[in-house]
Amino acid sequence: MTGPVGDVPTERQRDEAGAYVRSYYQVPAHVGGRVLFQGLPVVIVGFRGQYLLVDLGDGADPASLHPTWRVEYLVGAS
Repeated sequence: MTGPVGDVPTERQRDEAGAYVRSYYQVPAHVGGRVLFQGLPVVIVGFRGQYLLVDLGDGADPASLHPTWRVEYLVGAS
């Protein structure tokens, strides 16, 4: 299911994806949250299905990351 612009998810779908990730993987993933991916600090900018979308800071499109693979959540940092 996608939003009105092709494969761009609606706000509700993004919210549901975030809730699913937090519940299923038992992680504190929220938009704006900071994580370390392979030692690199990155920011969660959204969700795509069961994946995190993160800004790697390189100006490219957000990267998809599995919520538990090489990701360390920086709890309390946002």
